[in-house]
Amino acid sequence: MNKILCIVGFIMAITMFSCEKNVQDATYTGKSALFLKGPLTGSALGTSGPYTYSEINFSFSNYPSTKMDTIINLTPQVVGGVVNYDRKFTVVADSLSSVFPDEYEFISDYIIPANSFQGKLGVKIKKSRRLSTASAKLIVRVVETNDFLVNKTVNALSTSNPNTTLVTSFPITWTNQLIKPLLWNGQFGLDNFIGGYTKVKHQLILDLTPYGSTFEIFLTSTDYNNQKYQIQSILQQYVAKYNLEHPGQPLMNEDNVTPVVIARQSIPR
Repeated sequence: MNKILCIVGFIMAITMFSCEKNVQDATYTGKSALFLKGPLTGSALGTSGPYTYSEINFSFSNYPSTKMDTIINLTPQVVGGVVNYDRKFTVVADSLSSVFPDEYEFISDYIIPANSFQGKLGVKIKKSRRLSTASAKLIVRVVETNDFLVNKTVNALSTSNPNTTLVTSFPITWTNQLIKPLLWNGQFGLDNFIGGYTKVKHQLILDLTPYGSTFEIFLTSTDYNNQKYQIQSILQQYVAKYNLEHPGQPLMNEDNVTPVVIARQSIPR
């Protein structure tokens, strides 16, 4: 699967699910419920991970201009018991979505196989001309069927993996503009190395560093501090050189008011 980048909405909606049965309880005889599980983040924020995303934000601006689509893989997850026959599930674009029909495509056989708790659902999101100045938002929603209930009021915290959040509606937002990754900030975020987010800094990372669009991957781990220090050094040298060559006209952020400063973000005490 394509790497999912620029992640801006990493929302872990961890709420308790009032169900007496395990997510994978083969002895459960009631009608099962169906949820969606997002892609894995990897080991997040120094925990034992991995977590699952409960929302995806994606920007085509991090890729070559020839990239016209990507696939987000979601997992339809059964809460209840297994059965010895295939079960059908259905998903739709929720009415709160703001997307055109030709900007996305569901890729699935819409089947939970016999003796299984999971199915497969790919969501192909497409780059359209309007996304250079706008964003599309698709809310993928599970629909009740003869085989599955849909709990419309609560999400389920998977009892088999406490870092996994299951949802009945999964938002995917995409654009062709730079968007701030939520994990820029945090215990291991880039703000600890180059300060607060601006689009100018983001573009410099894409243009100057060897990581390009992949820098999002190591925002989630302490294992990549060397890369973060390298980003810090490269950007500091570039900004210093630019300012030296443009006396009295320092490199500015996109607001044209504040100069670009590559330094650790100060934390109020």
